[in-house]
Amino acid sequence: MSGVRLEAIRIGGSTYTSLEALQRFANHLGASGPEQMTPEPTPARTRQKQIDQASKRLREALGMKEPDQAMFAASAPSASPGKAVPHP
Repeated sequence: MSGVRLEAIRIGGSTYTSLEALQRFANHLGASGPEQMTPEPTPARTRQKQIDQASKRLREALGMKEPDQAMFAASAPSASPGKAVPHP
C-alpha cells in the first residue's frame, strides 16, 4: 500500500470503523472524489417504468395475468375526513 491507513478502533477483540472512514480511505486510494463513486440518481418516472417492466416480466415468467386495477380500488376502504376506518 501507499501508506494510507484505514481509521479504526479496537474494542476488546473486535475492530470497528465508520462509513466516513471507509469513504476517506477509498478516496485516498485513487478515487478522485465521492462524485465518481456515487451513481447518478435515477429520476422517479424512469425508476417507476423500470419497476413496472420488471413486474410485468415476473408475472409473465410465473404465468400470472395482469392485475385488475379496479379490483384494488374497490377493495380499499373509503374514509371520510376525520373518521376512523376499522382495520379488518
